[in-house]
Amino acid sequence: METKNNLIWLIVPIFLFSQLLGREWNIELHKGWQLIGLPIETNKRIFNNEHVRLVWTYSGQYREWLGYSPDKSLQNKLSEEVASIYELKPWQGVWVQSIDDWNLTISDYTDFDNPKIVNKLHLYEGWNLVSLPFDTTLFPEVFDEKYTIWKYDKYYYWAGNKFKFKKDIQWQTNRRDNIVEFPPISEINSLTGFWIYSPTDEEIDISNLETKLLSNRDLDVSSIDEVEHFIGTNLLVSNRNSKYWNWELIDTNKEQGKRSNIVENGVTNTTPPNTKFGGVETPTIFKRYGEYIFYKTTQNSKDTVAVAQIDSILNGGNIGATFFTPSISGNVDTISIDNFIVSNNTLVIFSSIKIDSESPNFANRCRSNRTLVSIYSLAFNPVDIKSGKHIIIDGEITNSQVIENNLYFVTKFQPCIDIEYPKIYLSNLDKCNYPSDDIDYKLNCSDVYSDSKGRFRFDYDKPIVQHLYTLPKYQYGDSNQLLNLIDPNHFYATPKLDMNSSIFTLSHVNFQSNELLQRYSIFGDFKTYFAKSNLYLISNYGGEYISFRDKKTKSSIYKFAFYPHMEYRGMGEVEGEIASPLWLSEPKSDSSMVRIASKDRWSWKESRENRISILQDVNNSLIQIGKVSNIVDERLQLGGVKFFGDIAIASSDTQSDNFKLIDLKDSSDPKEGGIFSIKDGKNKFIYYSENDNRIITINRKVDKTDYDDSLNISLFDTSNLNDPKYIGGVDIGDFHNNTPVVSNPDSFVYLDSDRVLALPIYTDGTQSDKTAQSGLYLFDVVPFQSGYISLEPQYRNNPLRVASLSKFSKNHNVLPIYRGYQMYLVYLIDGKLTTTKVLRNETK
Repeated sequence: METKNNLIWLIVPIFLFSQLLGREWNIELHKGWQLIGLPIETNKRIFNNEHVRLVWTYSGQYREWLGYSPDKSLQNKLSEEVASIYELKPWQGVWVQSIDDWNLTISDYTDFDNPKIVNKLHLYEGWNLVSLPFDTTLFPEVFDEKYTIWKYDKYYYWAGNKFKFKKDIQWQTNRRDNIVEFPPISEINSLTGFWIYSPTDEEIDISNLETKLLSNRDLDVSSIDEVEHFIGTNLLVSNRNSKYWNWELIDTNKEQGKRSNIVENGVTNTTPPNTKFGGVETPTIFKRYGEYIFYKTTQNSKDTVAVAQIDSILNGGNIGATFFTPSISGNVDTISIDNFIVSNNTLVIFSSIKIDSESPNFANRCRSNRTLVSIYSLAFNPVDIKSGKHIIIDGEITNSQVIENNLYFVTKFQPCIDIEYPKIYLSNLDKCNYPSDDIDYKLNCSDVYSDSKGRFRFDYDKPIVQHLYTLPKYQYGDSNQLLNLIDPNHFYATPKLDMNSSIFTLSHVNFQSNELLQRYSIFGDFKTYFAKSNLYLISNYGGEYISFRDKKTKSSIYKFAFYPHMEYRGMGEVEGEIASPLWLSEPKSDSSMVRIASKDRWSWKESRENRISILQDVNNSLIQIGKVSNIVDERLQLGGVKFFGDIAIASSDTQSDNFKLIDLKDSSDPKEGGIFSIKDGKNKFIYYSENDNRIITINRKVDKTDYDDSLNISLFDTSNLNDPKYIGGVDIGDFHNNTPVVSNPDSFVYLDSDRVLALPIYTDGTQSDKTAQSGLYLFDVVPFQSGYISLEPQYRNNPLRVASLSKFSKNHNVLPIYRGYQMYLVYLIDGKLTTTKVLRNETK
């Protein structure tokens, strides 16, 4: 009989193949010993075949080994020494000694209407031989220090600025107090088993582990070198190629001498609009500041920020304008201004820069997209610069705002790795010259390439890291010294390795020094939402609850406060997926709470649940205090949600003409309100006036054949949220007409005090008898029929003839300016200012 003590030295990876519906798994086993994990609860019969010699497992519950062999004579000997295997749990580690290579097929016939939870790992007091219960890869730090973990596998380690691999399998542990030195565990994944010692009986929710946010103390990271090692390990795992998840049938004409996986910075600098909070300034390209207007334009073919006095603008120009064009020493190819903030006599300009003069090495390619933050201290009458400072940062800005004399912004930087794999040349592949869906064919013949030397596979178990660039840098414009943006004392990370993570850094600049002060860096895959004084990071990599008709996911939300003090506030979870940062909203009156819309990602069932959850910051955790479910029909998919004050407006993805109101006044008991609909049209823009309890929508009407027709403005009374009423509307032009409001909300004007709505309209260059003239359309919102309101055009459908509005352009921004009883609208259109007078109705 084989000795039990020798078995634990034989751990090798196993590979699972999941068919489309998850009803069948095929496990590849090789000759000899291997430790596997099973995806379902099953029994020893699956090993009753001619390929298997011995099967062992360890019961943590009874602290004993259990064995089985399909060979009757060997089974009789086993029965004299150990208990027999009868059932196998999905979280158990199972040793299998195979006589030859073979495939184990496991089928699951779970009741369709009874979803099962697959993310629980049950541990008994003492030693447990286990595997992760569903496919994931984690850092071992996710397990509490009270657990002792041992793993026997290939080991890679950090040496200088590159990874090195030990060819021999060896023991690894999470303990740091061993007399004999063992290397730390690099990763824990569902393909390899491991031993874990638990001081008590307990059940671990793996989904909670993989969404846990680890601090630098949890990660045992105290230096920038250790941060670099941590991020490099993640890159190696997340970019590891595997034939087992992407089958490729052989093509004898396929030539490939090298397989490289380069991940580089591909972040777009699009900042979603945030709720406006008092005392907070957010980025813009068009801003009134006192008696001056700041706006983005061009001068001498370069982006610049212009400043002009309002009176000179209203008089027909920008006479005496001052221009701020960011510039730094050195060879800068382009500086493209993204936006700016002006506050407290300080102008902050955010620009994207590209430096082409550097050598085209891997690090510079990884850093090709950088952000220039230019900070100017201003004087007025006349406008002048008192002082200025430039900071160059790797990555791109995702969020920014100013509170009092403090600038806060978030940068996103994606580390880079370039991996090659050794080639293993193959023979006896004549049987692979035809396509087949046979499992054996896919195992033996997939992922095969050819070059001048013959057919080969890449050896994914021995990656060669050619280049690696992990840490974002920053420098001041008057210095060539590169500094590390990450502060290792404030470094956080999610423990899930198998995802494409970036480094998000929350930075603070005080206008007295204009230097980077506190910096918190978080490593993971997130969307970001900026509230008045909090940063929320959204991750859709939550735990999964699976059956064959239903798959539900969780999303995790991590909260960081940044004003007046920077600190991590905790995490929370909601069911489903958060599709956009705009699906979050923090009430203006209470920064401890956040409202979150989410939807189930997909499901085999027809119903797709959706919801709005309210979480509150309590004792460093975000706890759910209220929820309203199925805010749109669960037979549909939640398409969009907009938060306005204490109401939310939701629509489905297939019916953009129906909207549900949600009353959020009571956070512990949010309620569904009524439904309002767009008549014969599709909504393009929606605006809620909290002061007047009315909703204004911009829509595209459709004809009987469902083709686009005229533009439409509709008005709804929401004084009773349970019964919103359609008041009236106006059709404008035909399908040749459009409005920049659809793509740029900043071109929309509704003045509550004057009840005036201004809408720029343009044509596509062609017209019919019904096409409306290009120009600015103004509407009075006047009392009508017992206090209801309707729209009445000031100029009876004749637009104000604003020349710049006649061109096809989506780049419209507008500012209303009052001078006594006269109102002006100042438009910024493609970098140029246009001003028009607007009639005020003093009776309103």
